Amino acid sequence: MTGGVPDNTRLATHGWTGWVAAGAGWPLGKGASFAAEAFYSPLLVRRQPQETAQNDGLFNVRALLRFHIR
Repeated sequence: MTGGVPDNTRLATHGWTGWVAAGAGWPLGKGASFAAEAFYSPLLVRRQPQETAQNDGLFNVRALLRFHIR
């Protein structure tokens, strides 16, 4: 659904895409640790009626908080 209207747009892909990711982790004392990561993949998108492609990249950041029970 897009704006309350069904979106039946045809999506197609070909070729390959590259990506890059980086992360780090830190201990938080004896029983816990924290980690974070960032991910990016450039995605070239061509939307009709335009014929030129534009970068509509995917950027993602995530974090993890871990507790050691034992």
